[in-house]
Amino acid sequence: MSTTTTIKVPAVLRDRISARAARDSISQAAVVADALDALDRRDFWRSIGDGYQRLAENTDEYQEYLDERDSWIDAPLTDSGR
Repeated sequence: MSTTTTIKVPAVLRDRISARAARDSISQAAVVADALDALDRRDFWRSIGDGYQRLAENTDEYQEYLDERDSWIDAPLTDSGR
């Protein structure tokens, strides 16, 4: 059994959560969980983008990455030895 707790939020935010829950026929907890999941996804993809940006700033490492990527793209999809 999960434990629940109460958090204090401004009334306007509580009303937004409540309205979204009613509109989507889900619990208020699910609204909060969905919002946090969306933020986690955003942060993940932002970190991926930041990593590619740092990689692109290092010309030698970026070229190594492109060469490896291209070797995978150009690889045959089947085992031609069979």
